[in-house]
Parts: sequence; structure tokens; C-alpha cells
Amino acid sequence: MPRHDASQVPRSPNFAGLDRIPRPPATRIVSSSAAPGDSGHGCVLLARGAARRLVALSPQQGRSLDAPVTSIGPWLSPDEVLITIEEWPARRLHSWNTRTGELTSRLTGDEDGVIGDLLAGAGQLAMTWTSPRQPRRLLLFDERRFSTVGAPQGLTTDAAGGPVPPPPETVVLTAAAGHRLPCLVQPAVEPTRGTVVLLHGGPNGAHLGTWSPLADSLALHGWRVVRPNVRGSSVLDRSVRPPAPRMYGVDDAEDVAEVVRLLGTGPVAVGGVSYGGYLAARTARRVEVQGVFSLGGFLRMADISGSTHPEVRGFLDTLAQRLAPDEPLAEIPHFIAHGRLDARIPIAAMTDYRRRLTADSRLIVIDGEGHGIVSDHAARIAFAELFDWLDGLCAL
Repeated sequence: MPRHDASQVPRSPNFAGLDRIPRPPATRIVSSSAAPGDSGHGCVLLARGAARRLVALSPQQGRSLDAPVTSIGPWLSPDEVLITIEEWPARRLHSWNTRTGELTSRLTGDEDGVIGDLLAGAGQLAMTWTSPRQPRRLLLFDERRFSTVGAPQGLTTDAAGGPVPPPPETVVLTAAAGHRLPCLVQPAVEPTRGTVVLLHGGPNGAHLGTWSPLADSLALHGWRVVRPNVRGSSVLDRSVRPPAPRMYGVDDAEDVAEVVRLLGTGPVAVGGVSYGGYLAARTARRVEVQGVFSLGGFLRMADISGSTHPEVRGFLDTLAQRLAPDEPLAEIPHFIAHGRLDARIPIAAMTDYRRRLTADSRLIVIDGEGHGIVSDHAARIAFAELFDWLDGLCAL
């Protein structure tokens, strides 16, 4: 289920001049960062819808950068700040000079990965990095070397300890409505069984250039994996960003249906995490698929109507007029894996499907697991059952 957007709250303390920045209506402060040793000098990241603008405070008051900036700070010098910019599917590290406006790429080897969690202290710069071939890991650089020498080398992928599937490809579809649908498409290891369309949660999640052990495992098992970003995703790159849906459960479900029509080959299963399970169930009413799966998700809005979790309640209240009415589920096999301790989606709502789904459906309740399939314990149970269920679709 979606979480409230933490970016609405500045992540850094206010500093002198913050209140002087002109802000058009509906513009919010995402984060702010003061230059070291100078509370009157810094920069502020503003957002209006999905658009981002980075604004410098003194000495170059009003200098700005319009780009899909995802984070700001730390500072390399009193004038130069590190920022992360989304260039889908990557999020790459740059430095921005607040005096000159110069923007410089700071790393090599991050063309298709995601840089995040930047921190500096004790003379070192720390960041996390993941790519389609690299699980997230912490990197440490000497701060002085990083500042003076320039872009350090070393963003190389760890050697794989086992079979490696083909890397995902980027495919940007154009929907019938005219907007873009950026997808990651991972070819299967032959022989191909069919296609799995894997949906993110949210609804404002995103598929970026990060390592996905589930997608890799599906590809190794013979499934072509498509990970689309549909209307409502949090992709920021303006060159590919889909718009927000007018009606959740309608516009975004139609986007998934278009992806299935254009990229689905062989038996097609569609599913995902949290809201992704709901979107999959809605998609199955719009296009022919052989199965729907939900991993720590829900299938109808009625499943979460009784949730007392404050973020779920906020989601339902905020979007009440933009949520599609529930509709009957498609008469096809469904797979549900759900944590017994899920605080967002009541377990009782999901176990009620035991008597409502087709005989070739499965419902797995995982003791000790909360929202989503996030622990090794849950993954070993849920994914073994999921792969067996997917194999059964090929025989239908």
C-alpha cells in the first residue's frame, strides 16, 4: 500500500533565506541543504507535481536547475553540492556548482544503476549503489580525493556466484492515449515458458535500474519478465514519465493491459506487490491473461476498507473520488501470498478468498511476516509456491 510521500517534509533543518524563495501555488519543499559553515548559503529542492527545481540561495540567489533531482547533499565545497538526477532507469550522481551553475557527472560505471543514500563525515563520502547486476551495497570514498581528483573509478559489478540470466532491456512504449510507458524487459533463458508482467506497489512506486532477485529467478526459470511503469508511477525523468491517472484502477489498469497486448507472449501471468496485486486483478478484466498473483497485496478496494493503518486510511480518504468501484474478479487462477502480521492489509480479508477463487488458485499465509514478502523466510515459502503455480499455468 502507498505510504505518505515523505518528500513533503524537508529532510534538512531550515536555514537563513529559506522563507525568501518564491514558490508558485501547489509547490512544496522536498528537501533543503545548507552549505558547510554558512547557514545563509545553500539550496532547496522544490516540487510541483512531478516536476523538480533546484534553487540556490546566496550568493547566487535565484540560480536554478530544472531537472529530475531526487536528492541533494552533501557538499564538496562551499559552492559545490552533490545531487542525484534520474535518467531512467538510472539515478546518477552529479555535482552542481551554485555559483556558476555548472553540472558535472561525478562517477563512471553508473549508467544503468541507482545511486542513493549520500552521506559525508569523518573525511569520507558514503553512498549506496545498485544496478540490474549488482545488489545494493555501501561504497566509501575518501572525501578529499573525490573532491579534488574528480570522478573515481570502481563502480564495477560483483562477480556472480551462480547462473546469470540475460540483462533487462529498456523498452519505452507509447500508449494509445499518447503517453509513454517505460518498461524493463528481461529475456528468459530458453526455452521460454511465457511472460510474467511484474507490477510495483504504491500506486506511486517505480521500476528503476535496480537488481531484482525475483525477476532474475523468473528469467532463469524460463519466464520473460516485463516490469512496466504505468500511470501513477513515481518515475521523474520527464522524457519518459507517465502522467497521473484520472481514475486509479481504470487508467493504470488499462496501461497494464496495453503492456500485455504489446509485450505479452505465450501464457501471461500478471501480478505484483501490494497495490500491484490490485492492479493485476483489474487488468485481468481488460485483457486475456492466464493468471493473477498478489504478493502481500490485495485484489479489491473492499479488502482494505477495514484497515486501521493510518497511511492506508490516508490513501483511501485522499483519493476517495479517484478510486474505481470494485468489480468481480476474473474467473482465472489466482495466487495469493500474504503475511499473517500484515498491519496494512487485514489478513482476514485475504483468507476470505479461499472460498471465492477458482479451484486451481492458491492462498498461502506466512506466519511471522508483515506487509509484503520481505524476509528470507517468507521468500523461501512464497516464491517456491509461486513458481510451482506458474508452471501449472503452462499446462492449462
